[in-house]
Amino acid sequence: MSPDSLREPANGGRPAHVPAFVSIFNPIASRLLRIGTPLGPNALLTVRGRKSGQLRTTPVALVEVNGRRWVQSPFGDVNWVRNLRAAGEATITVKRRPESVEAIELSTAETARFFKDVLGPYVGRIPLGRWLVSLLGLGEILSDPDVEVVHIATPNRQHRDMVIGALDAGKHVVCEKPLATSSLETSELVERARKNPTLVTAVNY
Repeated sequence: MSPDSLREPANGGRPAHVPAFVSIFNPIASRLLRIGTPLGPNALLTVRGRKSGQLRTTPVALVEVNGRRWVQSPFGDVNWVRNLRAAGEATITVKRRPESVEAIELSTAETARFFKDVLGPYVGRIPLGRWLVSLLGLGEILSDPDVEVVHIATPNRQHRDMVIGALDAGKHVVCEKPLATSSLETSELVERARKNPTLVTAVNY
């Protein structure tokens, strides 16, 4: 992917469900990012509103790996996602340097590969990555009645807790190998799966 393009994982039209803290955090983050304050992987995304035609700016997490860049909404089909989908282009601002980019929405298959091959390893490398996964996504997914299956492709040390959380929430589970980081944890997860015979559980190899 060229440096002036941006990928957006598909979210299947998942309804927006934004936690209350976001309305407090976003204005603060926007002000800090505008003056060039580093906030981890966060950047400013400016895109034209699909209805108003006015430029809208919001902080987003910009995942950059090997010269390729992605943005992803952990809260579903929020307004900036809809605007970006409609516009097909945006401006990304990092350290007060704006850059015009083309936006390309990933297919469902490409999105699955993104979560497995890009986001999972990326989250494992950044400070507080596990906390961010919990804060920004897993709880919303597990509480969503429209979600039937959870595919876990995060760093290995997170597998046990996420599998248990998904099973306890009544979700079918597909987990990337290894299932856990020890034989004791693996045995525990196998036993949990046996106690939920109505749920499908699988490990990819």
